[in-house]
Amino acid sequence: MEYFAEAGHPVYVFNPPRNVDSGGLDTGSLQKSDSASLSRWSIDRAWPTWGFGPEVGDPYEDVRYPVESVDQLVASFPAYVSTGGGGGGSRFASPQETAALKALLNRIGPSVLLVHSAGGGSGFAVAQTVPDLVERIVAVEPVGAPTDPQIVAEMGGDAPFMGVYGDYVGERGQTGRKEATQTTAELAGEVSPASTLLSLPDEGVSGNTHLMMQDDNNGEIADRILTWIGD
Repeated sequence: MEYFAEAGHPVYVFNPPRNVDSGGLDTGSLQKSDSASLSRWSIDRAWPTWGFGPEVGDPYEDVRYPVESVDQLVASFPAYVSTGGGGGGSRFASPQETAALKALLNRIGPSVLLVHSAGGGSGFAVAQTVPDLVERIVAVEPVGAPTDPQIVAEMGGDAPFMGVYGDYVGERGQTGRKEATQTTAELAGEVSPASTLLSLPDEGVSGNTHLMMQDDNNGEIADRILTWIGD
């Protein structure tokens, strides 16, 4: 957020309503639901899935994340509503979350939409709903990248799409998600040639994690995104 703001971009940070600390959680609906429950990521799950290393406490030699500060990271994990069921990004594109993000875009006007991880599903849904308000889409290791040509065609109209992926994708079981993001970029490229997938290892940049915005080379990655936005 600070890096993009210093580069001259007005930045709005969206805290999904499913996060307990967002202030948007409807606890009454949660209590009435048979499937909803509160969940929280654990370091045992996050360490291998997010690319810190093969096992907790065993980092990759070239890992870019400051693993010495992982306790601080764990302390920051918010509780969130998990409704269970669903596959891909569908369970993340909740009506409440999509409506909130749409309301933000209606308030601030046409914007570059930058989504990360589980935020992908709702971001893509909003890009379909209000395409005129989405100038470009940057998806950092998203969940639910669309592979249906019709959906991609509707997503942001002719808005260029950029996917961004870090390292050790196969080791952390994310190959399918990366392939889906590649497909999204290729389909978007049929309308907007600027669309692309930035695979950092393919660019000679190793060790980046799922939390690349906190990796030690986050400025370098942000610069690549800023250059693409400027282009």
